[in-house]
Amino acid sequence: MPSALILLGFDVGHAVASLLNFRPSVLLAAVAVIDGSVDPRAAAAYSHLEQLAIMARAKCGRLDVDVLDVEKAVKTLRDALIGLAREGVPVIVDVGGGMRLLVLETLLAILSARKWLQDLLKVVAYVEGTTRYIELDYNRILRIVKTYRTQEEGGELTYVDRAVLEVLERRGTATLRQVHEELVKQGITTSKQNVSRILSKLEGKGYVRRVGRGLYAKTPP
Repeated sequence: MPSALILLGFDVGHAVASLLNFRPSVLLAAVAVIDGSVDPRAAAAYSHLEQLAIMARAKCGRLDVDVLDVEKAVKTLRDALIGLAREGVPVIVDVGGGMRLLVLETLLAILSARKWLQDLLKVVAYVEGTTRYIELDYNRILRIVKTYRTQEEGGELTYVDRAVLEVLERRGTATLRQVHEELVKQGITTSKQNVSRILSKLEGKGYVRRVGRGLYAKTPP
């Protein structure tokens, strides 16, 4: 069973949805602290959520986050995620509530976390007023970011093209099978046939060169 970090504002609707949808065994509700105080409405929301968690047989705790100190807040949230993910437990991060500043700090905590932790996180965002939600794991977030960067820095190469080049740069040389296996490990769904086409295209553009039978390397700058 997963654990969950839920950003809590004044409404527990999204938190209840996460409790029902994901059945976390451990639940940590992050609430904003401003000038040393928690808004009474957020405190009341937590008390309500705590009772619901008890009924769902989930261990529940509150995480007070000083949102006006961004660096401290990010560290607090990142440390909390590390604690929730101990022993490789997947973590649901519900960003459906809480102050916008708290949401921003949570995303910064995720982006600044170590890779092993990022791989265990799943961000969940609810459509206001409904129980519908979208899920974003870290690989999808990274894919979105890298795709935009690729378009800005050189539209001729796709995200997967760049990922292939990164594999070759990291390994020095690699076969088609090794490149494909590395991409799969990164969460990139593609076929060996497609990787072969990409390698041929990159070779034609001068980004990649053959250094042996079935062996590829990135062309030096």
